[in-house]
Amino acid sequence: MRGNFVGVVSDSTRVLGDGDVTPAGGLGVMEGKALLMKYLGGIDAVPICIDSKTCDIPVCYDDQQCIAPVTLAGLLNALRLVHKRLEDIKMVFIGAGSANATCLRLIVSTCADPKKIVIFDINGSLHSGREDIEKDSRFNGNGSIVTKPIVLYCGNPVLEIYPYEAKEAGAYIFATGRGDFPNQFNNSVGLPGILKGTLIVKAKKITDNMTITASKALADFAEKRGIIPDNIIGTMDEPGISTKRSRGRYASYQRRKKDIKEAREGADLLIEKKFIKEFPQGLLDESINTAINVATK
Repeated sequence: MRGNFVGVVSDSTRVLGDGDVTPAGGLGVMEGKALLMKYLGGIDAVPICIDSKTCDIPVCYDDQQCIAPVTLAGLLNALRLVHKRLEDIKMVFIGAGSANATCLRLIVSTCADPKKIVIFDINGSLHSGREDIEKDSRFNGNGSIVTKPIVLYCGNPVLEIYPYEAKEAGAYIFATGRGDFPNQFNNSVGLPGILKGTLIVKAKKITDNMTITASKALADFAEKRGIIPDNIIGTMDEPGISTKRSRGRYASYQRRKKDIKEAREGADLLIEKKFIKEFPQGLLDESINTAINVATK
């Protein structure tokens, strides 16, 4: 277990779909994430819900270092499909929270031009000395027509715009955070592989260079097996997505492959023997609908 053990830690103040539920209230979500770590990455994980917000060990922030690499990977493949370069495109970020801020940092670090990026928060666009959105000179004058626009909306479960609406409005490629629509951007696509690599090389922390490298590996993985506008990123259960081999890392690749194979075989056996029951689809649909109804009231 040593060298392959992580904690899935939360103070439960921002649990997906529930918000602040006290430390104990978030345990179920953390248990689910721990199960995904084992099944997808062969990583031994324990769920921990705590009051303290301090941690003196290497930390991988779920909504930052996990979803941002997946978003960057999807963007790279979307650009391949529309034959555009990252450094040439204009981008708009809706939201300036921790997840979007990390996405922005990785995208700019990869080679995007920050002068071609506009960021909005709840008060409008971000710019020096802003008083309102109309003072931003980037919005003055005539707008240019965008060919084959790419919309990466990572909301989940409530979407402010749905795929059919985006396509009707002209989006060529559209992604969401939901698994019942094409192009799901889910942190579980990147998290197991990033954590597994961190553990194997005994890294002291997870850096932007590590996550950018993971993004490119995820993008290459999907491109190799084939990408189309409605399928630009791999899914968490695709064989090999968490074991993408790095140059000169054959031994670690074999170890990741072995650990994940054993973890999945163990989980499949538990399912076969009915120790793990199949989740009722009706209950899942009901949960999604309840979350949407609560959020839209």
